This record gives sequence, C-alpha cells and structure tokens, in this order.
Amino acid sequence: MREKVDYFYDLFDEAAMLHYEALGLKYLDAFVKVSEGILNGEIDRRFSEEDAERLRKIYEEIETTSFYNEEIRLALELLLVKGFKHENLPLDLLTPDSVNYLFARIISGLFPGDKIAILDTALGTGNLLAAVNNNIENETELFGIERDERLARIACLAADLQGAEITCYCQDALKDVYEAVDVVIGDIDGYELPDGLLLEDELYGHGVRYFPYLLIHRRLKNIKPGGFFVYLVNNDFFQKPKSEVFKAHLEEEASLPGLIMLPRTIVQPGHPGKSILIGKKARGASLSLLEIPDFKEETLKKIFGKIDIMIKTIAEE
Repeated sequence: MREKVDYFYDLFDEAAMLHYEALGLKYLDAFVKVSEGILNGEIDRRFSEEDAERLRKIYEEIETTSFYNEEIRLALELLLVKGFKHENLPLDLLTPDSVNYLFARIISGLFPGDKIAILDTALGTGNLLAAVNNNIENETELFGIERDERLARIACLAADLQGAEITCYCQDALKDVYEAVDVVIGDIDGYELPDGLLLEDELYGHGVRYFPYLLIHRRLKNIKPGGFFVYLVNNDFFQKPKSEVFKAHLEEEASLPGLIMLPRTIVQPGHPGKSILIGKKARGASLSLLEIPDFKEETLKKIFGKIDIMIKTIAEE
C-alpha cells in the first residue's frame, strides 16, 4: 500500500507544484485545481503548451493506475499537510489516523452490515469522514457541515477522487440542517462562544457557552431515534461551566453510554487530552469507560477486544 500512496502523492504533488510555480497559486488552491483536473480533465489556459502537456500526462497516469480509495485518502492527507504548512494553518485541522480508524471500528460495531447515513458536523477537509467510509463495509450516504468554503470544496473533491459523494452544507455548525441520519460524527473544537450572539438556541438562552455542548445538543434533532453520535472531545468536557444544564437537556432524549480516553501522545503538552464520546438517542444507557494508554501494537490488540465488547453492548441496549 505504501508504494501506491507515495506514487499518487508524487504525481499529484508534481501537478500541484506546476500550478504553484507557473500560476502563483497557493498550494491548497493548487490542490483544488489538480483535483478538478483529475476528475474532469480541465487544464488552465494560462499554462504553456509544455506544462499543459505535462499535466495531461500526469492526469492520464493517475486515471489509468489502479488505486484503492484508502491509498488515495492517505496520499491526499499528506498533500493537505503540505498545503497547511505552506499557509501556516494548524495541523490539528486533520484528525490523526489512529483516531480515524477507531471511529471506523466503533461505527462498524454500532451498525453491523446496515446501510447508514453519516453526518460529519465538523467536516473540515473531509478526512475523518472519508477514513470512516473507506474502512467500514456498510453502504453509506454521506453528509457534512463546514463553514469554510475552501475546506468544503476540498472535502467534496477529495470524496470524488475516492469514489464517494458528500452532500455538503457550507454554513455555521450551529445552524439547522434537516437531514435525518443514523450517526453524527465530528472532531469538535473546545472553545467558549461570546455573550450577546443572535443565536436562537435553547441552551445558549440558559447561559451555556461551551461550543461542544451547544453543537451536540443541536445535532440531536438530526439523529434518528435509536441512532448514535461519536465525537472527539477534550478530556475536560464534563468540567465546563453549565455542564449540568447540558446534561439535563441531553438526558431528556439521549444518553452517553461510552467514553474512550486516548493516549496523551496525540496532543501537545499542556492540552487536557482527547477522548471519544459515544452517545445514543435513547434514554437510560449507563456509561462505560475505557482508556487506551498508548498506540503500541500489543496494547491495541488487548484493547480492541474490550472496545468491541463495549460497542456491542451499546448497540444492543
């Protein structure tokens, strides 16, 4: 797999650098142009004939070479890291693959063999959603919410390159969407909203300002009865102001049956750490807690069995 990942990366990067050097595009904008070129053969008329011919050969090579969808995703992930570095964007916009694969394992366990609709409420570049989609056996329908137009465009193009399609809502995460889905996922930023926003939200009206509380509660309306949510949250999730208000409103229609604490190595020093929070749109489920101390192979072999048992129990409750 690694050879194919590197080969796709090299071909795509060569095309992106042509756009970067010849047209003066930022690397992420070049990423968009190359993706469009691979998908529909478009080549900017500003290129010299020599450079245009190089691009045609690159696109043809990508189109005629067989790549697995996951090989493409892994290559695109590396290309996006390069693009983020070019613009000094934070790399935490990309969820680590160690976490992506845990999300896929959890969702596979919650929905064994079913056709499912998945909504990523913090879509970004679509990397988490694509990783889940590539690593579960379910037939899927994919949706995403992303405020940044360029990131939303990247997410949709990346999905197309991987043979998938995302219905993307380019809007603020706290605005309503009307899809009914089986599971909502997201890597949620932990920050406080300011006072005085014109936000029609019940929790906000009760003084709740912690964004994850507001988002999780808002997205409940999109989850089918008995469906789930799986979020990456900070370890201090339950210690924020007005947590009791959030819990009281959540428990009116949902419960939190699972929490998986992740190794400290995935965050920077001083960060509270990360956990995967599993919720169910059904009342009364009791909380099960697991901790993954590290991502060493022998540790994961032991912990995967425990995770599978936890998820099976949650799915059957």
